[in-house]
Amino acid sequence: MKRHASLQDTLDATFARVNKIDIMDIELRADFARYLCVLVSGFLDQTIQSFTSEYVKKRSSPQIAHYIANSITNLTNLKSKKLTEYLLSFDVNWKDELDVLISDERKDAIDSLVTLRHGIAHGKPGDVTVARVTSYYKEIVDVIEGVRVLMQLEEGNPITFHVD
Repeated sequence: MKRHASLQDTLDATFARVNKIDIMDIELRADFARYLCVLVSGFLDQTIQSFTSEYVKKRSSPQIAHYIANSITNLTNLKSKKLTEYLLSFDVNWKDELDVLISDERKDAIDSLVTLRHGIAHGKPGDVTVARVTSYYKEIVDVIEGVRVLMQLEEGNPITFHVD
């Protein structure tokens, strides 16, 4: 039987497993840090895609919602500027709120994470630690929650996938 697992729950569980690795096992922790970097970046992309689909579904016809859902499947590499521009394409009146939401610290977390992921994907492992990715993750979770509120989406609809 399959159950639905929240992407955030899965990420949280992965971070918990990583934190059980002996602090002296530097190489293994670095490997997991790179893995988490990719997962957290994907989490941001997938969540924004899901929020977009939900937002459009609540505000338009089924045909338009279907079109948008299919159009955003390649919405990736969401650095802070791209994310902000994307969200402003829905409502320019969100600018002031987005400026506060994606503050310097959060902007740096998003941009650094995506840059690191790019490097990892292209064989440049970079200087990444579990602590650094954990810090980025916390900032990104705050951004995601702010976007959810901005889009007036209900809590309790986590991004899910099937798990065996």
